[in-house]
Amino acid sequence: MSELLPNSQLLEEIPPAVWQALNHRAMGENWGKAAELAGIHVRTLKKYKDLPECVKFVQDQCQASLRQGNNYVMQKIPLVLKRLVKTALDDNERAYSRNNASDILLRYVYQQEELREQRIKTEIIEQKIAALEGGKTINLY
Repeated sequence: MSELLPNSQLLEEIPPAVWQALNHRAMGENWGKAAELAGIHVRTLKKYKDLPECVKFVQDQCQASLRQGNNYVMQKIPLVLKRLVKTALDDNERAYSRNNASDILLRYVYQQEELREQRIKTEIIEQKIAALEGGKTINLY
């Protein structure tokens, strides 16, 4: 993951070890462990942690990490679905495993259909709003 770096003015005010500790915190470590990994005392870290620049840095790092995790999972979905289908159809698997895999697959298909329908409804609403804003007469039903 590419690290989000603060601007040079912030680097002058806040020690680099604090940024490193904040990065560890964003990756899931507690404040004490984050400070230890960065080689600073936890009191030093806590002195800086509530500064707006530091809060934003941690939030941005968390968001970047979340995006990276989501991208990884999305890339693996086809493999997972393939495995679930194999499990659901394999007579050598135990019945509860086949049933569970089938249930997961059916829920997945149902949720995808629901999402598709919601996207269509959203598009219709957006078109109606655009028509209202444009002063056109539209049918709301």
